[in-house]
Amino acid sequence: MRVAMLCHSPGQGWRFDGPSMEDPQLVIWFAAYDQVKSTEVFDGLRGLFPKALVMGCTTNGEIYRGDVLDGASVAAAVRFDSAHVKGAFVRVEPQGDARAAGRMLAAQLKGAGLKGVFVLADAFGFNGADLVEGLAAELPPDVIVSGGMAGDGGALGSSTKAGLDQVPCDGGAAAIGFYGQTMRISHGVAGGWDALGPLRHITRAEGSVVYELDGQPALDVYERLVGDAETNARLRHPFCIKPEADSQQDVIWEVVGVDRQNKGIVFIDQVPQGSWGQIMRGVDDHLVDGAAEAARKAVAEKPAGDALGLVVSCIGRKWVMGQHVGDETEAVQEVAADAPTIGFFSYGEVAPHARTGVCTLHHASVSVTMLSEAA
Repeated sequence: MRVAMLCHSPGQGWRFDGPSMEDPQLVIWFAAYDQVKSTEVFDGLRGLFPKALVMGCTTNGEIYRGDVLDGASVAAAVRFDSAHVKGAFVRVEPQGDARAAGRMLAAQLKGAGLKGVFVLADAFGFNGADLVEGLAAELPPDVIVSGGMAGDGGALGSSTKAGLDQVPCDGGAAAIGFYGQTMRISHGVAGGWDALGPLRHITRAEGSVVYELDGQPALDVYERLVGDAETNARLRHPFCIKPEADSQQDVIWEVVGVDRQNKGIVFIDQVPQGSWGQIMRGVDDHLVDGAAEAARKAVAEKPAGDALGLVVSCIGRKWVMGQHVGDETEAVQEVAADAPTIGFFSYGEVAPHARTGVCTLHHASVSVTMLSEAA
């Protein structure tokens, strides 16, 4: 397996950052939202690599060799020795059946020798958790599924874009399957958030808004611990959400707003009434430690030789750490050592749960997927 890294400059096109490559089977690229308003960035990659599968999405910031970029386009080209890849794509209508779309992606990819799937998808056009559930449910349990939900520069708008062998589009869900005896995929996911206060029962919720915690107005409970939720204080205080109080299938979800009139807390994703939540606290050093832990898990099973690290980190972490967010991407690259890393800041991270192994749509986490090939 060989990896070549590329950067794009307006007016100058794509250039190799290091050794060049001919005829890769796969190109993965990430671009700022404004960069895909024209076809220039995609067309440049297609012109360089006419035979490759080319998959990419819009971002909330790009990750490249441990650096955090904004407004850029970056890519990694991969040529395998014996392993091979296959692509799948569906376009989901606004608020369409995302679970069925996930099953369609899986149906296109299922086959002998499938080791893993990397998926990129629109974050707002449909329910991302349903897409992930449908995809994972149709694949064998030993197939690693990872990836992320596209971004729009952190605007929290209504349009993010993903694509396979085409300019990324609204409603896009793209996936790459990796096959063969030599293919190796290892993975790690972590958060690094600290608990603040007790676990609370979500006694009233509608969609993505929680109105009551333990029978009390949710916003009142929240602000007693974190202060004014309409300030930047809420950025450091997401929730750990569990389906049951004793469940190990917990995920971290950001608070993206408040409903002051109805004492509600607005989350980035739907929160089932009757589930459980615990307020968390973000400390920069602990978040960086979480990112490094995700990378250590991913590299633990990597064989010697060339590899590529795909890093998906949540926009919530970027909001919390601000200018220090580069500390976590540098920590991941340091653990990855000679393997280059590329990725983006997302509106959700697709990854096997660290404890249960069930493929889950996470938030406020870092997902690291290592691609390599055994000799």
